[in-house]
Amino acid sequence: MKPNASSVSVVRSVTRSAIRDVTRHLRGVGLRAAPLALALTFAASGGLRSAHAQSAQTAPAGQPSKAARDEAATRFKKGIDLFKETDYAAALVEFRRAYELAPTWQVLYNIGQVQFQLQDYAGALPTLERYLSEGGRQVPAARRTEVEADIQTLKGRIAFLDVTVNVADADIAVDDTTVGTSPLSKPVTVNAGRRRVAVSREGYTPQSRVVEVASGDTVKASFDLVERGANAASTAGSSGDTGSGDSSVPQTGTGSTSGGSGDSGSNVPWIGWGVTGGLAAGAVVFGVLALGASSDLQDLRGTRGVAASDLQDASSKATTMSVVCDALTGAALIAGGISLYFTLRTPPSDSAASAPRTRPSQATRAPRATWSSASRPQSSGPELQIGISPRGAQVIGSF
Repeated sequence: MKPNASSVSVVRSVTRSAIRDVTRHLRGVGLRAAPLALALTFAASGGLRSAHAQSAQTAPAGQPSKAARDEAATRFKKGIDLFKETDYAAALVEFRRAYELAPTWQVLYNIGQVQFQLQDYAGALPTLERYLSEGGRQVPAARRTEVEADIQTLKGRIAFLDVTVNVADADIAVDDTTVGTSPLSKPVTVNAGRRRVAVSREGYTPQSRVVEVASGDTVKASFDLVERGANAASTAGSSGDTGSGDSSVPQTGTGSTSGGSGDSGSNVPWIGWGVTGGLAAGAVVFGVLALGASSDLQDLRGTRGVAASDLQDASSKATTMSVVCDALTGAALIAGGISLYFTLRTPPSDSAASAPRTRPSQATRAPRATWSSASRPQSSGPELQIGISPRGAQVIGSF
């Protein structure tokens, strides 16, 4: 069925009006008007004529249905509107959807030019190459020359990534966009600059890295994926070796554990003396402040006409300083006594070191400050006893 004259006239009128609008807009943004004008001409005239011609019959096999063509025309028009609003990313989505519904080589020009506008040079290059390939002789000579010049420009703005993976069927993505599975048949075309390459496969630990590639260069990126099970087994094996090493140490020897204990014990006096020094310094500072406050209180008491509130404040200050000084002094004495004990503690003799060790729970107990007569070392080394009560601390020792 042929379209009537009135419908064709309306289509041509709409086409000319749309082309004028798009042309004015493209001139304003500095982009050529020809691509969208050409594609719009096809969509509005050729596409609609095809829709009228097949409205009363079923679409041939392999050809888009009338509903698909209508939706494609609607999405194409929406893409034009979005492009006029400079929403290029959304326009690209609509153009691509229109091409999926009703594939026509003319729309590839629109897609490629919008990709160029979005600086997606790696995407624009194959799109424009497909445009020339699928259009063939139908592409006007002037347009072909123009597109070939664009292709040469794009080739100077792209680079290549040669991605290799040690396992097959691994998903490869560049900048969160999947580009294929391993092994790739050829290097991936990418925009020059910093690119994030990610590789993943089920059952393997995924990997990613950022690769910097200059225009025209081919950069190799190799990935060695590790199975998750093998990774866990390796970790378990390391733990098992450590456990076996510990369990094989004879229970009657000191082994490396004794050395570790010695290292730990040798650090305790330094910590203790450091705490003692800090507490002693604080006690000295507050002692000086307490003496000053006490002196001020005595001066006020010897002065006539001093208010009772001033005397009370001075007395309270002197008392506070004295209490803090006493507390710090007591704490310093306790810390000093403990530090002194660990400093002067007699190391075990050779016979004691060669004796069988006690149970692990007993071997790791903190050392006691006193010994019974049966277990007291027979050496003539220093002896120290520490007693702590709510009233204070006592340190008794013989040297």
